[in-house]
Amino acid sequence: MRSFLVLSFCCSARAKFTANDKGAAQELKGSGTTSKDVCEGRSDHCSVLLDVPSTCAGTTTACPVVLMFHGHGGNNEGFEKQQATVHDYDMIGVYPQGELYDGSSGWNDGSMKGLECAYDDYTCTKDPNDGLFVSGIVSALQELGATGRFYGFGGSNGANEVQILASNACDALPFVGIAADSGQLLANPSRSAGAPYDYNQPCAGSQPCTGGRAVAQLSIHGTADPVIPYDGGSRFQSPVFILMQEDASDKIWAEQNNCTGSLSSTTVPATASGGQSTTAVHHVWGGCPATAPVEYYEVKDAGHVATHTIDGKNKVAVVFEFFAKVESAYQSSIVV
Repeated sequence: MRSFLVLSFCCSARAKFTANDKGAAQELKGSGTTSKDVCEGRSDHCSVLLDVPSTCAGTTTACPVVLMFHGHGGNNEGFEKQQATVHDYDMIGVYPQGELYDGSSGWNDGSMKGLECAYDDYTCTKDPNDGLFVSGIVSALQELGATGRFYGFGGSNGANEVQILASNACDALPFVGIAADSGQLLANPSRSAGAPYDYNQPCAGSQPCTGGRAVAQLSIHGTADPVIPYDGGSRFQSPVFILMQEDASDKIWAEQNNCTGSLSSTTVPATASGGQSTTAVHHVWGGCPATAPVEYYEVKDAGHVATHTIDGKNKVAVVFEFFAKVESAYQSSIVV
């Protein structure tokens, strides 16, 4: 039985972040008093889990917030039980559940099966709008008292989602860093699904804007991925949805973040599914702002979301350490 954290505000009491034990995340629900229910407009199976370490509890919290997105056909209940969790890094975890599309859960970029709207019908409201869903979650958390920075992590379809969210980073989607496991930027189409957060590349790509926000990016991708190919190309034989090559995708983020240096590479040991022993080439763009590094791991001969460890560390721990590095850079840049 899940406990429910209700966003309820009144004159005598203010909602707060209540700690939960590791592996026992809460359901985040809005009361409708001053903040709408985060599941308003979603289907009955909508769920947003909130994972709060004791170090982040209180009426307000400055802890970083990490939104984690499952892959196609997945659910949001695995993140709280991973080998590395937010409890190990003094961060708040938020785990949304994707909607059902043709019987399978996921995140809609206009290409999911069973949609009523064409991918380029940006004003259509008949299909779920995941950008608005996430912006509503962010708003609810901020009303609840979250003052920290926002990060996003996802695998496969969830990786595609965090790439889109970061490409549309703004006050409503204030992501400062993402990590994508087996999911690079789309080369085409430039935008898809419901507006307004529907651009598939940041300003350095095809989005018609000037400047835009720098967003730290870490990518982990196996070179033998048969589902989302490392070398890009047509996604699921689509004539419309075309993936960038992984290295080209990371270069776009380096351009977005105004990185001025060259690419350096080192090789470290790695493991993948089935006990596979392999290596990962760690590519790092030089000259990036400390708050907006761009890095990616080219995991040799690993399959789709198959990487287990990198340089002796659990894959998710590598992600959290990347976010912690970005967070430390922001803290160091604060002028007292």
